[in-house]
Amino acid sequence: MLAILLAIAFTSCKKEVGPNTVTGNDDAIQSSAANQGKPVPSYTRIKTKMIGSTVYSYSYNGSGDVTKEKYGNDSVVFTYPDNTHITEVASANADYNYVLNSKGLVVTTNASYGTITTSYYNAKKQLIETIAQDNGIVSDSKYTYVNGNLDKLEFYYNGVLSTTYKYTYYLDKANVLNNDVFGKPWLGVGSKNLLKSIEVTNAGVTGVIAYTYMFDPVGRVTAAHLTANGNPYQDIVYTY
Repeated sequence: MLAILLAIAFTSCKKEVGPNTVTGNDDAIQSSAANQGKPVPSYTRIKTKMIGSTVYSYSYNGSGDVTKEKYGNDSVVFTYPDNTHITEVASANADYNYVLNSKGLVVTTNASYGTITTSYYNAKKQLIETIAQDNGIVSDSKYTYVNGNLDKLEFYYNGVLSTTYKYTYYLDKANVLNNDVFGKPWLGVGSKNLLKSIEVTNAGVTGVIAYTYMFDPVGRVTAAHLTANGNPYQDIVYTY
């Protein structure tokens, strides 16, 4: 059960490593590159992301919006027919149609398998709630922020609290792995700082995923190392 919880938390954060990883408090970070964890140029986009032996590659249009994600033999293609619609067509699994509001944020998601999701945001364009409905089943995710960072996520299934996620951050490091660097600003503004840990609780079982990072000279994350309850869990390597 704990392994499943940690896998779910990892997937939900992508919100995404390798050897020689250092922590945000390591003195070597401060002395070797003053730009680490600072905001990066707006044109920066992730080119590839490698988790274990699986490589995810990304393509973008002239506006910096993602047009294709490829992983193994599968791929997802994004099209932008107008300012208020986005389509996501997958070579496997489900397709999605997104409806955007006047601020360019997804407010309605229609999945090919029938689920309709409604999304709500705060004044800072941060996601605060999603409500998904499918054949009478309602899934409700509620997001709470503190000082610009996502502090807690509560997932309800048919009105009953199922899973709780609690987050900590490197307060001296800007979040340089936000939705923009993946070409998806329409998903909203992410946390202000770089993620440090996630505590996941489900059915009385709690697990913790911790993140440490490596950076390039201009402050972009090149690697993230994850541990689960202190044990090695995942390595993620990024290129730009």
